[in-house]
Amino acid sequence: MPARWANAHEHLDDAVSLALCRALLSRAHRLSGDHHAADRQLTRALAPVVGTDDTTAQQVRDLAAGTRQFDAGVRDSRTEPG
Repeated sequence: MPARWANAHEHLDDAVSLALCRALLSRAHRLSGDHHAADRQLTRALAPVVGTDDTTAQQVRDLAAGTRQFDAGVRDSRTEPG
């Protein structure tokens, strides 16, 4: 995995964005076969939200497991009217 992807989370300053980014990193590591790195990123993703934001914690788990799609709020102009 390119270093710039692995370090993208360093530029995020809010806990939810950071947790979701780390969940995506966890998923990428798992898909590439690096289960140790995947587990480490998932642990880091959950640390700031478990016990304080159960909804986000579940989103993190689902995103890392691949059962939830990441929605960054990016809109596709090809599917929007106007």
